[in-house]
Amino acid sequence: MMQVPLHIPYFDEQEEIAVKKAIRRKMIGMGPMVSTFEREFRKYVGAAEAIAVNSATAALHLSVDVLGIGAGDEVITTAMTFCSTILAIKYTGAKPVFADINSHDMCIDPVSVEKKVSPKTKAILIVHYAGYPCDLEAIIKICQKYNLALIEDAAHALPTVLNGKYTGADETRIRNLICFSFQATKTLSIGDGGMVTTSDHELAERIREKRIFGMHKIDDRQALDMTLQNEVQSLGYKYNMTDIEAAIGIVQLKKLNLMHSLREALVCRYKEILSDVPGLMFLESLVGGNSSWYIMAVRIINDEKFSKRDRLISYLANQGIKTTVHFRPVYQFPYFKKIIADTVELEVTDKLAGEVLTLPLYPAMTVYEVEYVANHIRKFFSSKAFAS
Repeated sequence: MMQVPLHIPYFDEQEEIAVKKAIRRKMIGMGPMVSTFEREFRKYVGAAEAIAVNSATAALHLSVDVLGIGAGDEVITTAMTFCSTILAIKYTGAKPVFADINSHDMCIDPVSVEKKVSPKTKAILIVHYAGYPCDLEAIIKICQKYNLALIEDAAHALPTVLNGKYTGADETRIRNLICFSFQATKTLSIGDGGMVTTSDHELAERIREKRIFGMHKIDDRQALDMTLQNEVQSLGYKYNMTDIEAAIGIVQLKKLNLMHSLREALVCRYKEILSDVPGLMFLESLVGGNSSWYIMAVRIINDEKFSKRDRLISYLANQGIKTTVHFRPVYQFPYFKKIIADTVELEVTDKLAGEVLTLPLYPAMTVYEVEYVANHIRKFFSSKAFAS
């Protein structure tokens, strides 16, 4: 029986060489490689500013923090996301307010967002689900109308494209911060790490300061003791990236277009085999959008009597095929049930949470492996034992 994992990182000797070089430089903390990675990433996505940090969670927290959002404020977001999106809001004492999602791409629904705006709303935090681009134009119009900041959780969205621009490119019409992830399973992986891009130079400088204890370098002429080169200027955190991580990131960034094309070809093969399977639906991007193909997310339409999705998960596991679910709505978790006083009623989110399934997808995956997975899915749906 074949074993098909959910994900394998696309590493080779190039990453090994890069790490060795970083170690031999004997500066393995935040150093010149971090600066190089920031510069190359900024050029790739078309951003004015790029600030490297140690995780996307850190990127999100810093973004909420530097916008001055805190206790008594509200941030409108989606519940169909990893918990870190919501925790980043809670870290500042602000309240997450959940809007519903679209059924075609599982991204946040702008119509639902506008209904949630209140005098306490300070920002909208969107998630480009599975790498599909949110409807940015509609969201930006809401931000402009109500004078709100926009934070983009782009952990899935490298290299997502909408209307010819990469997610992370400059957007000067509003205060906008875009947060990327380089965690182990992401389209660009360094083990863990993150990046914030923005066109707002002031916000960028504040993030740079806060990512490393809120310290600011002192002019040598002003320092009474020349051994003390930094001062703590603000409440900061230990959120910096290291040169070892950045060295891997530089290599991965050079491979990014290749990795994306490999993912896209595998997605096309999945769709060729599964397009006529009743009860299985693919997500669809906005017109003018192209997904990063971070994950192969599909919808399994459930029977009224039982979860066909859950039965499929078990069936595929017995065939050596690893799957998972992105995501359970965060308000279903015990911690969030305790801290969210409001009753959350999101019709589309609740429905799709029981239908969505993530299939294996990674650049080194073979067509044969895709066919093995897809053909077992076809077998599941054609079997009377599972279809009814």
